Amino acid sequence: MSKKEEDIQKEDIQKEDIQEEDVEVEIPKRLRENLYDRIHVSVKTMDIIIVILIILLMIALVFGIILQ
Repeated sequence: MSKKEEDIQKEDIQKEDIQEEDVEVEIPKRLRENLYDRIHVSVKTMDIIIVILIILLMIALVFGIILQ
């Protein structure tokens, strides 16, 4: 096999790898978009919910450490 044919084959393999990576990235994105489409809340409300959950998690961790 000539050097040129080897280079072409390597490029094809790299292109296949890139295409496979794109597919892996698209699947979670679709799942996330489907989830957000089903939940009808504003971004501000979602941010508030996330902050509250983080605060509750921190409180639970502190109590867990204290009551050890």
